Parts: sequence; structure tokens; C-alpha cells
Amino acid sequence: MKRELIGHCTVDSGQLAIVDPCYILDGQAYDQARLGDESCKTHIFEPPYGAGVVFTAGGGDGQRNVFVEFEDDRPRQIVIELE
Repeated sequence: MKRELIGHCTVDSGQLAIVDPCYILDGQAYDQARLGDESCKTHIFEPPYGAGVVFTAGGGDGQRNVFVEFEDDRPRQIVIELE
């Protein structure tokens, strides 16, 4: 499978989010997704903000590489290196 670096994610909160950008433009999804001090577990956004996940980014603050993997020249998977 062909793998290509497509960018980086900067981590400052120890977490990353995967969500359709239209749900975060007004900041409401960010407020909904904050996990506080008690948890780094997976969290599902509640409607009406849309479907998404927030998860621990591992390894503390910094940048994470983001890759796309291709099969038959079609994108099949996104990979974020957490450490």
C-alpha cells in the first residue's frame, strides 16, 4: 500500500479531534468535546453538533504526522502517528 505524508496536527491539549469542519466553525463543538481533567477516553459529539470523536493524542504536546494510504490509487485510510 502506498503511503504519503499529507500534513501535521499540532497538539496542545493532549487530544485530537476528527470531525467535519462545518461543525466546529462556531466553537460549539470544541466546548462540547472538552474532556476535562478526568478522562482521555473516546468521546462522541452529541447532536446537533455532528458526529465526531476526541481521543488522547499520546506522547504529550507537539506535532503528529498525518498520512494517507492508497490502494489501487484510491485513498483508503488516514493514519496519524501518535508518537
